Amino acid sequence: MKKAAFFDFDKTLFSTYAIFPFVDFLEKKGFLERKQKDEYYRILKDYKQGKRGYELTVRLLLKKIAKHIESRQVSLIDSLSKAFAEKNRDLFFPFASDLVDLLRRGGYKNVVISGEPNFIIKYLAIDFLRIKKLITTNYEEKGKKYTGKITRFLDYKSEKEKEIKKIALKQKIDLSKSLAFGDSEGDMAMLALVGYPLAVNPSKGLRKLAVDKGWMIVNKSDT
Repeated sequence: MKKAAFFDFDKTLFSTYAIFPFVDFLEKKGFLERKQKDEYYRILKDYKQGKRGYELTVRLLLKKIAKHIESRQVSLIDSLSKAFAEKNRDLFFPFASDLVDLLRRGGYKNVVISGEPNFIIKYLAIDFLRIKKLITTNYEEKGKKYTGKITRFLDYKSEKEKEIKKIALKQKIDLSKSLAFGDSEGDMAMLALVGYPLAVNPSKGLRKLAVDKGWMIVNKSDT
């Protein structure tokens, strides 16, 4: 049986929510107007003020970017994504690359599992971390354009759990010998699946659960 290391992306490997520097980048490139970019930050502000929960906030952001890429050429978004990755590698936590390499050498299959759109993080994960297996939110392509339809949501914690079970079955991965790294409530189900869960810079809700469960907690100051 194989073993794997499952990584959430935002605030686990990457120091922020990738969608926000990405829409900042799109505005600078003239792809989004300032008022369009501000819509994302209003959603974030409402979340921070407790007006809506984590999972609904993520879903609203995913639907918002679906609207903004609708009818746009896939090749254009891809080129913007690659340029974004090249300019924002410094947003990874300093330990990210070394940790992924260490686990690769230790025989782990590294997997990124994130609610982020695939086109936002794929070059960051593939080119910088050399992680080829990504399980992400995906968007429909038709006639070399995005339709605005989301084909796979990965915003609910139950979806991460489902996808991990699916890949474990397909690739004969022993979850009891595997690791998972996450930072938020959205990662709880994923962390509970593996033998070695690690809460990285955990949110208040995840920190409480990690303490109750006896999971390892890694803080920014520890790295």
